[in-house]
Amino acid sequence: LLALWLAKEARAQQVPGISYDKARSFRSERIFLEPDSSNVERYANRVAFLDGFGREYVAIDVQGSPIAGYDIVQPFHYGKDGRIDRAYLPCALAGNYGKLPENPFDPENWQLIGQDKGYAFSPIAYEGRLSGRVVASMKPGKAWHEAGKQATFEYGYNAAEEVRLLAVGADGSLADEGFYKAGILEKVTATDEDGRKAETFTDKDGKTILTRELLGSEWLETWYAYDEKGQLRYVFPPELTKESNFWTDKEKLGLYAWSFAYDKEGRMVEQKAPGCEPVTYKYE
Repeated sequence: LLALWLAKEARAQQVPGISYDKARSFRSERIFLEPDSSNVERYANRVAFLDGFGREYVAIDVQGSPIAGYDIVQPFHYGKDGRIDRAYLPCALAGNYGKLPENPFDPENWQLIGQDKGYAFSPIAYEGRLSGRVVASMKPGKAWHEAGKQATFEYGYNAAEEVRLLAVGADGSLADEGFYKAGILEKVTATDEDGRKAETFTDKDGKTILTRELLGSEWLETWYAYDEKGQLRYVFPPELTKESNFWTDKEKLGLYAWSFAYDKEGRMVEQKAPGCEPVTYKYE
């Protein structure tokens, strides 16, 4: 795809056949697509109207709907902290041709989805002005909103002896080095709309070390092991991690673990799925 920027502000050149609201700054983009079988030029037009801070306020894919004559319109709703506090679904508007809707958040814009038209957005709550981390979100739809069903997120750090540290040698060997020290890993606890909990532990580089889901009273854990270069070498699924000292059992590792190997340039040269022969890669 080749994107040709035809206008960055209202005073710039306009794309023929598209309506514009010159009272608001906008960007106009024409994306050229692959020609069809008859070699006829094909393209898509997109208009983005901006707010006073230069953020996208409404983005419009002109005649972008599979329904002939309809634009796909995506509004953006920002809260007082400058973050999106309502993530709206895109809507399809007939006969719009790139024009800025009078009220982009009017529920009637989503009349094609019926009774859910007044609930076509996900409310999002944040932890605070500095971190910007999401602490609660709700899916679009009348049933979710009226029932108050939402997912929540809590942030913290690992406790002592909570996450085991497995070191990977250059030859792929595994060594038990005890546990990560308390406060080394970031911990995110997610609770879904039905109250199911899942936890994710990541290191300072953002690599996932452990994920686990609570099933009844039992945690189902997936462990990840990296070598000294930060390359993912193993993934250990719950069927394996429920066993003690599993990393010493080569037979079980072959049956249940994912493993990876790399060359000196960091390219993957081998990948082995659980219970399978390894797949090798060669580079020229």
